[in-house]
Amino acid sequence: MRWSQFMPKNSGLRSQLLSLSLLFFSTVCLSREDFFWQQWTKQGEAEFSYLFWDIYSSSLRFQSEEVVPEKPLSEQNLALVIRYQRDIKGEKLVEATKDQWEQQNYTHDQLDRWLEQLSSIYPDVTEGDSLAFVVLDKRGYFYFKPVHSPDWVKIGQSFSPAFSDAFLSIWLGEKTEYPAQRQQLFGEK
Repeated sequence: MRWSQFMPKNSGLRSQLLSLSLLFFSTVCLSREDFFWQQWTKQGEAEFSYLFWDIYSSSLRFQSEEVVPEKPLSEQNLALVIRYQRDIKGEKLVEATKDQWEQQNYTHDQLDRWLEQLSSIYPDVTEGDSLAFVVLDKRGYFYFKPVHSPDWVKIGQSFSPAFSDAFLSIWLGEKTEYPAQRQQLFGEK
């Protein structure tokens, strides 16, 4: 039995089916490559609690060289992974991000544009969900993994180096509100 007997006789339709098949398989392959950052080396970990509530745990991963605070974060291939330990609405995550950026003196023009982008992609998180921000080749990407799913999903588009630096500065910047967690993420304990 030959596979060609299952193909339509019309060569135009045959080439369209072949094109669709190649597109499907290349998409599957590309989506698997998207998540190789999960195999990167862990540099450090930190827990964040407020009063007596555990909010999240986080880890910093790097591709080939450890992340160094002296170099712009957007120029280093890294992943900041956050695992939430309580339910938080997406709007609250945006609000908390805004508060952190305001404390670091970002301009309102920058904030408005960035917060609009975040508002469209930040999910409501439940206890056990994870959110990752990955910088690869100077572009930033968000990934989300619900607690009951084995798979990560890319959310939103790619983000500029300026956004990547601003977002990561909340945890890794010199002006962070939480210097002890910053040291732990850099592996300095």
